Amino acid sequence: MDAKIILALLFFAFCLAAGAQSAAPKLLPFQARLTDASGAAVIDGTKLVLFEIYDVPTGGQAVWAGEMHKTTVNGGLVNVLLGSKSPLDAVDFNKTLYLQVTVDSNADNAITSADPPLLPRQVILPAVFAKEAAVSRTVEDGAVTGAKLAPGAAVANIGTAGLLIAGNQVAAGTINQNNIASNAVGTVQIQDSSISLAKLATRSISQTASTGGIAYSSAISGSTTSDTFVTVPNSTIVLSTVGHPVFLCVTSATLFVQSPFQDVMTVNLQLVRTPQGGGASVVVGSTQYLYDFYHAGTIGLPLGAQWLDNPGTGTFQYSLMYDRSMGMSNPTANVFIRGNLMGLEF
Repeated sequence: MDAKIILALLFFAFCLAAGAQSAAPKLLPFQARLTDASGAAVIDGTKLVLFEIYDVPTGGQAVWAGEMHKTTVNGGLVNVLLGSKSPLDAVDFNKTLYLQVTVDSNADNAITSADPPLLPRQVILPAVFAKEAAVSRTVEDGAVTGAKLAPGAAVANIGTAGLLIAGNQVAAGTINQNNIASNAVGTVQIQDSSISLAKLATRSISQTASTGGIAYSSAISGSTTSDTFVTVPNSTIVLSTVGHPVFLCVTSATLFVQSPFQDVMTVNLQLVRTPQGGGASVVVGSTQYLYDFYHAGTIGLPLGAQWLDNPGTGTFQYSLMYDRSMGMSNPTANVFIRGNLMGLEF
């Protein structure tokens, strides 16, 4: 049966024997998945596999003659420990090397010319090997202090007691959001009064605001004599959110009502949210205003309209809608609104 190899996991690292002596053998763990020509895992059992190391991707002479392993296949997976039969000490891992794998594909219990190697050879990069791992085991606990670190040196774990990083060991501008894990910095990690206003990002302002920005509409204008809800002209904004509450209001707002007759007018104002890309609209809140015209004319009053919404995560469109109704039939009575609709996420 023909077989090929899929590297579901290929992990190279030197494993040093207990005691980490310089003469300890170097071992190379290897794991792979064997499949047949159709891509299905080979049946469980044993397979004879030859491993060799070259310093060129094709051709050349093996720099490590290699060793054969009769390994158990379980679900297509094979695991071997290279260097356990033939020492790896003479191999120069300071340069790029290539691992060649040959499988006894015809099941004759031998590796012959009838068993071609699996190509391409697998690259072994020099940086993968921890060549100084043995030395690290000889360093006593607490022997490395902050003074031993060069300015700008990177430190992966700072939780070790007594190991502190001074300001001169962090280069200016080298830490950004990509270097800090999510939720890694909280109130406990931030020193009191250490963050100034200059370190806080400014919010962008536009009619369509991305996450963290302020959505601000054009100047609202227009009027209505409708007895059913219609959209207030120029009152639409778009806001992207990440799940925090959203505050919305009409800034510098004035509501004008105009009637040629002595009458009573009711004005209804609604804030409506609609998901971008489609979805049902939702009334976030509504406010009602009642005006009593003792004389025909125009009344202008401050408009106190503000709302708190919890839209969730996404991009949403907000718009104002209004209508008016009279105590008696009066199709000429007008409602005017002036101001701007503003929205921001906390």
